[in-house]
Amino acid sequence: IDALTKLADFETDPDALAFAAQKLQELGADVSLLAKRRGFITKWSIVGPFPNENNSAFNKAIIAADAVDVSKPVNVEGKDYAWKEVATTPLPAVVNLQAQFDPNQNVAAYAFAQVNMAQATPAVLLIGSDDGCEVWVNGAQVHAVDTPRGLKVDQDAVNIDLKQGVNIVLVKILQGGAAWEFCVRLADRNGTPLDLSTQP
Repeated sequence: IDALTKLADFETDPDALAFAAQKLQELGADVSLLAKRRGFITKWSIVGPFPNENNSAFNKAIIAADAVDVSKPVNVEGKDYAWKEVATTPLPAVVNLQAQFDPNQNVAAYAFAQVNMAQATPAVLLIGSDDGCEVWVNGAQVHAVDTPRGLKVDQDAVNIDLKQGVNIVLVKILQGGAAWEFCVRLADRNGTPLDLSTQP
């Protein structure tokens, strides 16, 4: 387990990473720790799907980004939408939204996560999304991209400032057709992943 964990911590080849993750899973190891050590956020709450005909959900405040409470349903146009927790894939830590929602075409969803920092940290938020996305950190919008695309890990890089204590990351992921997924990880300003393995 130790040897495979060290391999996964430094390996960049996707096939080698997949091999290490598979073998660690077979040995009973917590493979989510691999992703967390690489800075991936692995624990998300999601809500949706909301209408997105002609990409109408982009730049539209469907929910209040500065007042999210995942313990309460979101009411949109008289309909309640409940938040639900979702698991990511082992490596990279991707959330497959298409498998979580019906309908899952021409829609949008939000994803919520908390990141606890021991001290204030200048950081880079790295996000990949299929299709476009909007991102808020601690209630302030830090990124938006409106384009149909497939997911690539670390597709977009955004400088952010994480405060000491709990930080809120909120992502809106837009969907036209076909696949619908996203992943987020955090690094320092030199590109070194933040180790999130101590996160609950």
